[in-house]
Parts: sequence; C-alpha cells; structure tokens
Amino acid sequence: MYRYAHSALPRTQEIIETKVLPAREDGWYVTPAKFETASAARAGLQINPSWNDAAVRLQFDTLQVAGKLEVPRSLGGKGAAPEPITVSYPEYGPGGYPQYIIRNTDVYVDTVSLLGP
Repeated sequence: MYRYAHSALPRTQEIIETKVLPAREDGWYVTPAKFETASAARAGLQINPSWNDAAVRLQFDTLQVAGKLEVPRSLGGKGAAPEPITVSYPEYGPGGYPQYIIRNTDVYVDTVSLLGP
C-alpha cells in the first residue's frame, strides 16, 4: 500500500525521518497503486498539484491496516457518494485508481522513495 506525500511539507520530512504516518482523525488517503513518477501519481489519483506534489512515495505493509481502510466519499469527502475509484476531479487527470482512507491509526512506513516529476 502507498501514500503519496507533498515533498515540501514539514510533516513529510518528519514522516521520512521517523518512518511513521501518525494517526489523524481526518485520515490519510492511500492506494494500492504504485506509480513511478509524481506526475503519474497525481494524474491517476486526480491530485491538484497545489494540494500535493506527490513526490514522496511511502510504502507500507497492508496487513497493519487490514480492517481499518475506509472508502472515501466523493469530492474530497464532501460528496454523498462513495468513491472507491478516483473519478471526482477529471481536470487533474484521468483517475481510475483505487483509493482508501486510514483514520486514527499510526502506520509504519517500510520504504520511502523520492519520485521524479
């Protein structure tokens, strides 16, 4: 499982150093999709570059979050419909990839990769 993080945020640097995605009530978006570039991650997950450059790929063992994955709501959690596959923001890419949210759970990162554009 993967989390694509913004390279310029101080909390990302802390996550890289500690290798822990800290528990958050509003959660972290994650995906089983492995992208080799930040632009491919943004397009596949429909991420606005102003929200997240997706240049840091955090990989972790899915077993630690088994039973804790939630399907997010459309439109960044503001919509009524569940959105298990990215479709809400076609202006940021074609989407079509699975997404989940992990809430209130520390996630231990196995591998950190810095992605090219």
